[in-house]
Amino acid sequence: MIEVTNLTKKYGKFYALDQVSVDVHDGRVTAIIGENGSGKTTLLNMMGRLTEETEGIIRYNDCNIKDFKNREFAQKVAILKQNNMTNLRLTVYDLVSFGRFPHNQHKLTDEDELIILESLSFMGCMDLKDKYIDQLSGGQLQRVYIAMILVQDTDYIFLDEPLNNLDLKHAHELMALIQSLAIQRNKTVVIVMHDLNMVYRYVDDVIALKHGRLIANGAVDDVLNESVLHRIYDMKFTIQSCTEHKVAFIE
Repeated sequence: MIEVTNLTKKYGKFYALDQVSVDVHDGRVTAIIGENGSGKTTLLNMMGRLTEETEGIIRYNDCNIKDFKNREFAQKVAILKQNNMTNLRLTVYDLVSFGRFPHNQHKLTDEDELIILESLSFMGCMDLKDKYIDQLSGGQLQRVYIAMILVQDTDYIFLDEPLNNLDLKHAHELMALIQSLAIQRNKTVVIVMHDLNMVYRYVDDVIALKHGRLIANGAVDDVLNESVLHRIYDMKFTIQSCTEHKVAFIE
């Protein structure tokens, strides 16, 4: 479990995060939601050790995040940021193989190559492995990047708005794959998201932020109600059940 306690990030007098305390439970998909500028990416980056906190502490299974050596942390946590280089002349296979670097910093072993092929297959990318990444569509590229994250073979996977620029079909396909990582592979996935109905359908837990402060943290069905949505977005919502999933409508 990830335990975040009194986490604060200041830039001058501006609080990007202000005394945020949350728990992220293992083997589940957790979404970080909120308006633009609410601190979502800041929180994700701090849990991924890309941004240093001003105050507070982050623990992974009771171990301070600062106590891990870089290579050890890279074997525990994989993070996919919003903006990734796509103009490199790399094949899909070569890009995905970079995920093995924390485990084998030199020549790929037979085991590494098997893990790469298994991840490509799991993400439905085997037919793309010899293509160059600048030839891929947005949906294909996102699947390839997640395949790269998978071969890193970490317990924790952090994704910053991976649905950006995806059409509805590919967004649902990607979220179903992300959900399967937790169910089939017992991965702990933390994902910054905006689409509330995707959250209701594919996510287990939610962290809701507003102006750097925590609004709610817990199971989606328990905490993501109309009152909480109104506090987050300053808009009135109606939540209805549609088959086994909830749907949020703006009034």
